[in-house]
Amino acid sequence: MPLPRVHRSRNSFALLLFLLSASVLFEGCYYSRRPVADDDDESSNEQEDDGNGDSDGDNDGNNNSGGSGDDGHNSGDDDSHGGDDNGGDNAGDNGGDNGDNNGDNNGDNNNGGNNNGGGVPSGGPVPPFVDDCGGQNDDFASLSGIESIEQQSYSSVQLCAGEEDWYQVNIPAGMWVSVEIDIDGSGSNASDNSDLDLIEVNPAGDAQWWSASEQPYERLAWYNPTQAPVARYLVVYGYQNAAAEYDIIVRVSQYHQGVDCDTFYPLVSGSSQTGECNRIMQVPQTNSVSEGYFVEHQAHYSNLRREVAYLVTYAAEQTAAQFPGTNPLSLMDMSERNGDTPGAMVGQLRHPEGTHINGNDIDIAYYQTGPDNEGRAVCANDGYFCTSPPNILDAPRTAFFMVRLMDSTNVRVIGVDTEVATAILSAANSLRSQNVLTQSEVNRLDSYMAYGEGWPFHHHHMHFSWDWESGYEGRSADTPDGCIIDAAADPYAPVTQPL
Repeated sequence: MPLPRVHRSRNSFALLLFLLSASVLFEGCYYSRRPVADDDDESSNEQEDDGNGDSDGDNDGNNNSGGSGDDGHNSGDDDSHGGDDNGGDNAGDNGGDNGDNNGDNNGDNNNGGNNNGGGVPSGGPVPPFVDDCGGQNDDFASLSGIESIEQQSYSSVQLCAGEEDWYQVNIPAGMWVSVEIDIDGSGSNASDNSDLDLIEVNPAGDAQWWSASEQPYERLAWYNPTQAPVARYLVVYGYQNAAAEYDIIVRVSQYHQGVDCDTFYPLVSGSSQTGECNRIMQVPQTNSVSEGYFVEHQAHYSNLRREVAYLVTYAAEQTAAQFPGTNPLSLMDMSERNGDTPGAMVGQLRHPEGTHINGNDIDIAYYQTGPDNEGRAVCANDGYFCTSPPNILDAPRTAFFMVRLMDSTNVRVIGVDTEVATAILSAANSLRSQNVLTQSEVNRLDSYMAYGEGWPFHHHHMHFSWDWESGYEGRSADTPDGCIIDAAADPYAPVTQPL
């Protein structure tokens, strides 16, 4: 069924988020599937995720077939809110989005990341900023403007009960822009009814992507790879009629498409842990099918080191180019904005402590033979491992994608299920015989792919881990193997049945 249209009415988002949250509860899962216009099931919202039960066993540990030890850094809570990703205690000086070049101007991007592609609206003039309770900026026809200027802020903006605040923000050509709202309150309904959500809509008013949780901040980010400004449209919405004041903070940075981040910052040593490539940034939502990916999981958990984001999106784009007709690949849990393990901000880790930290790790769906490449099991399974060869895995695309990830010398390990590994290696050898891959690439894939008893829960996604250069000091001496959380606590368990 089509995604519900966002009408210009006061209760429109209440209905939308209710329907989406009902879908989440029905599935029993704690991640969002990005809404797609023609998806006739589970357009589930990352809405109101309190993190309960979110312990995924995604440990980057040793395998039975190669790969290195686990990232055993300590994770910390992220209860703060505010401007950048400076996340204080990140190892490797992952200093957030700041320092990433100022870009003023405009530019933008409609969600364009839906699996159906679609046009991206060009960035017309940004309307004046309006802070109003009583009729202005309450719908698309009366948009308020947000300027794309580094550290631009709008303070003490009011969202009154029963109203919605509608905005246009233009994304400059070649730039990354994030828009964050910092809420004056807890950001929840339980304590002070200040639960505000940030939702992207297209010009027709359809919800495209959102940051919706019970946290005191919400944030979305985009990248404009074109040569002209393009426009994004946002709505600040009060969940269950919440009302509160909020600040708007804009971050602007240069952004690039390419395998090696260091080549874009030649004045910084590639071994530096303080350069631009090491900064944690929210991964921008995709613009078109040709980019080969989409951000599926909650915006709060979609942060990577710049160099990891570049590599992953490069590999997805290369795969889409190699195999025409490829559906975008789902990017799943990464890190919180300050480098913590997803779930730390709500006191319920989605992954073992010490993993998915500092923007070094990401869960990625497998390519599949079905209608999309969202996170789901690709095989019959017992909740821990595949119990038979994968039946919906697109092994050639997955093998090619993993080899493209290994174009970087900083790959530490890519964890998969044992049955999946067998299928991927077979497909890689077939691609070698077709001269699509070289023997050395197949050998490298075999060396860095991890699987075995220490890697349960990878029947529905792969786990990519970055060998973060010299940043090993924070690792604990006693690191766990693979995934160590039981099936009942696995946040991806609701999708453990194959198509």
